[in-house]
Amino acid sequence: MSVALLLSGCQTLNWNEKWQSNFVDQMAVARDSQMLKNLVRMRYGSPPVFTTVGTVTEKYKQEPSSISLTGAVTSVLGSSVDNSVGNENSLSGQVGIGGTRETILSYSPLIGKELNTTMNQSLELGTVFDLTQSGFSIERVLAITVERFGPALNAPFASGPTPDYLPSQGEFNRYEDVLDALRNLRQQNKIRFLYSSPDEICPTPEIKEAESPKKIIACFLNDNFDCSCENNNDPQWKELTNLLKIEDDKGILILTGSETGSDSEVKVRTRSLFGIMHYLSQNVKVPDGDREIVKVSKTKDGEGCGEEGKKRDGWDCSPAGKRFEVISSDTQPQLICSSPRTDGDCASVVARHNDHWFYINAKDHSSKATFALLTKLFEIQISGRETNQGIFLVQ
Repeated sequence: MSVALLLSGCQTLNWNEKWQSNFVDQMAVARDSQMLKNLVRMRYGSPPVFTTVGTVTEKYKQEPSSISLTGAVTSVLGSSVDNSVGNENSLSGQVGIGGTRETILSYSPLIGKELNTTMNQSLELGTVFDLTQSGFSIERVLAITVERFGPALNAPFASGPTPDYLPSQGEFNRYEDVLDALRNLRQQNKIRFLYSSPDEICPTPEIKEAESPKKIIACFLNDNFDCSCENNNDPQWKELTNLLKIEDDKGILILTGSETGSDSEVKVRTRSLFGIMHYLSQNVKVPDGDREIVKVSKTKDGEGCGEEGKKRDGWDCSPAGKRFEVISSDTQPQLICSSPRTDGDCASVVARHNDHWFYINAKDHSSKATFALLTKLFEIQISGRETNQGIFLVQ
């Protein structure tokens, strides 16, 4: 029995993989719920509150051992005549060790100078187009991160609290036309975005390379998927240049974030992270009972859109509204759906505010992709911030 008890003291706890999975789940829920909660708060006119995870503590507490002993002892005395009969003794012991595991997340607020730097600065133009190379569709990225692309405007006044008036439907349509032209070129591998000097892409003998600074450049690709460096008659490229009102003789478009750029450059004005969140918050569907306490943009000339022609706020027609929607409900939606549902109450992320539940429909893949883009932008903007590492405790 002593040997059995000694052996039972050497236990291997194979729960590291489960701890990692639990850690990821806890972090994901905390991140997504905070982001959605802040979008809802901004829709209600309340300022957002941002926190970051300071420490993650995983506690494992061992419970008292339970010991059970079973056995039998049999002894048969042998004789000098029959030595084949010997002693038979058996004794077995079992020791059970139980335990509980608990994950504790501590948060630190993102405030002061760090908040202003992170949230109020316009996105770098390079960051915006890097995202288009990282799996996000170009029209989704430009639909929420950019206020202006050339002469086309994307609700620039929506980068703050709810504006008094909704932009005209014609303004939304002109911006959507630019997004459609870029998407069609991208899907057919006819356009590429580069950070380079125009003379490096299309050398000009009389101009030295040093005289041409590097810019974000969109170039038309030839059959070998290289920048064509010549004027072309491709109808889709011509459509884009016409929408942008740019004269093109090399098959390249130079993009600039400066408002003082030359007329040959396409001026692109990006939003800040706060501006993106304000814009997306317009697509939080507020319950009818709360509409009196939420500012609603007025529409001009009866413009506005909604499902089945119902005119509501009109933001459904905006580039962001076509790609993002947050639903409200008086009952808590399900986060885990084990079987296909048709009633729309299955959610990918949930937040509660003003006695209502707000969520993104798990079947709304466009809204989920836009929300994923928003969380990625937030991570990019705070990536330079120091954070504490997770701490693991066993007690």
